[in-house]
Amino acid sequence: MTPAKQQAALQGCTAVARKVYEATPIQEAWQPIQIKNALAASTRSSTDLHVVRGCIKALKEAGLVRERPSGHFQRIEVREPTTNPQEPNMGATTSAPAKAAAKSPVELLADLAHQTAATGRQLLHLSRQIEEAALVVAQEQESTATKLQGLNQLQTLLKSLSQEVPA
Repeated sequence: MTPAKQQAALQGCTAVARKVYEATPIQEAWQPIQIKNALAASTRSSTDLHVVRGCIKALKEAGLVRERPSGHFQRIEVREPTTNPQEPNMGATTSAPAKAAAKSPVELLADLAHQTAATGRQLLHLSRQIEEAALVVAQEQESTATKLQGLNQLQTLLKSLSQEVPA
């Protein structure tokens, strides 16, 4: 993993996940309890084991940590990207294509517009999912209210029956 990828992945993590990442060793694989203990020793605060496991899962999904043997986690080593040695004469010719590859401000704005449109589509999709979840919750509330009404009717019936029966 390159340092740029590492920084980008860490930017999307919570502060606790970053601390868990720093407490996870590179050279050997540790269990979550060992990482929790190392985190407690370094930060002088206690973090719940479930939180540490959740952070490890998030770090694993981000590609920052890997699971070696089952249940043991190890930080992925960050390395500088290797470059192939090029001929010394190639230096003058590579600068011209680099300038040609630079995008004009209009192209940059077009790229930003496309990214904004894509983000808008993602937000619309997310809003639809939220709306669907709200509908499911509303249906469950209606069902619960109906069941509660039936239970209340049963309760009043049982009370009336218990009052009618002589002791």
